[in-house]
Amino acid sequence: MRLLPFVTISGMLILGPGAAAEETILRADCRLVLEEERQERDAVALDLDLARSEFVAAEEVFGLLDQLWKSDATERLRYLSGKHQRDRAAIGVERLGHRLEQQEALIEQYGLICDAGGSKAPTEEERNAIDRAWGRYRVAECKARARDVAMAEVDLAYRLEVLASFRDLREHDVATRQDIVYSERDVEMARKQLAQAKRLVETCERESGMKSPG
Repeated sequence: MRLLPFVTISGMLILGPGAAAEETILRADCRLVLEEERQERDAVALDLDLARSEFVAAEEVFGLLDQLWKSDATERLRYLSGKHQRDRAAIGVERLGHRLEQQEALIEQYGLICDAGGSKAPTEEERNAIDRAWGRYRVAECKARARDVAMAEVDLAYRLEVLASFRDLREHDVATRQDIVYSERDVEMARKQLAQAKRLVETCERESGMKSPG
């Protein structure tokens, strides 16, 4: 991303050194940044559309596996894998929905800043509008990070189930010790990823003043 000759802090427009003499460049950069962010918005929208298709397929596959599982016609690990993929796909759709909201808010904020424009200080009305757009951006970011936590929780639950299955198979000399070692590693990594996701969402909540984003 190209950097504009100003930054925003809680919606305040702060012009960098020499910005008054570079108003024409600033406006050109505004157009460039807005176009880049609109392209990013379109890319996220496409990802969301693809994720919805992926969820439909994952849900259908899991439905078939669920029927087979209830009829004792499929292996437990295959059933767990199908459930895991379905759950991840559902959360992925929600997460990308929040990312799209975040991108829309970012575009709105940049548009407002560029309209405020040039070397003049923004009016109170402009600052308030920028603040509101920034607030929507942060809310969407925290909600997306909360979906990261949900994804990590699903991953950990799946890894624990797989480990339990491998241990059971090991007792019957079906799984190997290597299977157990790798599965234990996967559980440890999933725990660390969940802890990191929780730290990030807690930081986002604290910095934005949110509580328990959904």
